[in-house]
Amino acid sequence: MYSVSFKYNGLEKSESILEREADDVEVRLKKKLVAKHGLIDDDKTREALRKSFINFDANGNGRVSLQEFIRAMAVHSFVDMDDVLEVVFHKYDVDDSGSLEYDEFCKGLYGLIPIPGASKECRELCRRITLSLKANRGSRNLVITLRGMDNDGNGLLDRSEIYAGLSSCGVDLTERELDTIGHYFDRNGDGRISISEFSHTLRGDINMWRTQMVKLAFLQVDTNDSGGISFTEMREAFRADLHPDVVSGQYTEQEIVDEFIQSWVKDPDEEISEMEFLDYYKDISLAIPNDEAFTTLVKQTWKPRQPIVPPSDIPVRITHEDGSTETVTIEREALSLNYTKRSIEVHLRRQGYADIAKIRVLEP
Repeated sequence: MYSVSFKYNGLEKSESILEREADDVEVRLKKKLVAKHGLIDDDKTREALRKSFINFDANGNGRVSLQEFIRAMAVHSFVDMDDVLEVVFHKYDVDDSGSLEYDEFCKGLYGLIPIPGASKECRELCRRITLSLKANRGSRNLVITLRGMDNDGNGLLDRSEIYAGLSSCGVDLTERELDTIGHYFDRNGDGRISISEFSHTLRGDINMWRTQMVKLAFLQVDTNDSGGISFTEMREAFRADLHPDVVSGQYTEQEIVDEFIQSWVKDPDEEISEMEFLDYYKDISLAIPNDEAFTTLVKQTWKPRQPIVPPSDIPVRITHEDGSTETVTIEREALSLNYTKRSIEVHLRRQGYADIAKIRVLEP
């Protein structure tokens, strides 16, 4: 699920509003295609949509990035709505790869393949499951449980195993709800469900601030700059001395470190990628109420090579209504803890940038 909430012109634009607007985009897109091509055959209309993405597929691999997707949708007159298009993109990026297979998007749009995020029923069920997991370390315990049940290591479980895993984490499903999960997550109809795709849908996303903090921590723990974290690096960097169970005397530091290492369910000689590291924090993020608490948790978990200092300035590229661009920086303290792209735009307008056509938040 895509989770976001922000204020614009004094009104809160929540996840539910974004989802409704994203659903509306999908309906309007199909109507536009029929109006443009004069087609009533779904196969031909779908093929016309697929071809419209080809020009934006930079490397010809059948996939587009978020920015390429937004540019492709502009051809169909969906402009100045990046926030909504981002929700549409994440709906169909079911493997959380950061790129969208546009043939799959076209098939999913017309209901030829099941897309969990495109179904209101499935979204509501996943939201209920997520809320049930929230009180218990987010979705992390579920991920650990499901991976522990994957005896052959192929990342797939059958419906009964998914049911058992959820039940062990305090989530009970009806037979109909289990059927819904089976329909939308058993993507090739072989009776098995991908653990990564299922957990990705439940965990949702985290905001820009939390993402940046996790990436900073990853760079600090990756002491040899290999792009991956070994378990040796993790053991050396993990600060078990501040863990509540160590402070209380219930467990020793070594016991906490061992428990943490085992929670990754990986072979000892494997490395943890940045994406896996980020997924870990997405799993536990649900149970952390605000960015301040999240920042404290990250900083206290690792022994960095140098202090993990949150970026003080946020670079933003402004595109003005006349087409000109400029890059400005905003002090982090000028924004709320849970800032978003739209709240940044509101801040800029209050600072006198009245002719903003769109903005892009750059990597600090």
